[in-house]
Amino acid sequence: MEKRYIHADGHVVWVSVRASCVRDVAGMPRFLIGQVEDITERREMRERLAHAAIHDPLTNLPNRDLFIDRLEMALRRARRSGNHVAVMFLDLDRFKMVNDNLGHEVGDRLLRAVATG
Repeated sequence: MEKRYIHADGHVVWVSVRASCVRDVAGMPRFLIGQVEDITERREMRERLAHAAIHDPLTNLPNRDLFIDRLEMALRRARRSGNHVAVMFLDLDRFKMVNDNLGHEVGDRLLRAVATG
């Protein structure tokens, strides 16, 4: 199992805890062997990869895959409850001109500003 601990200095430490039962020749439990491994870096990498899979690398905004996933969830919920779902599509006219003339960094800031509204 994976467990989260808070270090004395306040940072999070993730560990993997494993235990094995050692039995005698008759199959009776004799003792346990335990292993605790610091997996903080592995866990953080897994979380970064999971985040990267559903967010745009430049703007850090949710990407199309995440949008479709959340839309499907909302549609299922609406079907169950008898409610409706609305989707709003925004098109930024001449957005390519912003990127071309002012640079992608300005374009990314514009996208973030529109998204946070």
